[in-house]
Amino acid sequence: EDIARFILDIYEELGVTVVLIDHDMNMVMDIATEVIVMDFGKKLFDGDPKEAAKDSSVIEAYLGVSD
Repeated sequence: EDIARFILDIYEELGVTVVLIDHDMNMVMDIATEVIVMDFGKKLFDGDPKEAAKDSSVIEAYLGVSD
């Protein structure tokens, strides 16, 4: 929570873009305005975080698929 607030403060007060690499998807979804999703060095998605959460390749890579 503290690091998320710090990142948002930097962006809001200084107008500086912050590149964040993290696996805490709740935090990423809460603070990111754009995401790039990678899987073993391959870019799966580039765009809005809400759209990433609906993307089938992202879901398959990070959540797996049930048969």
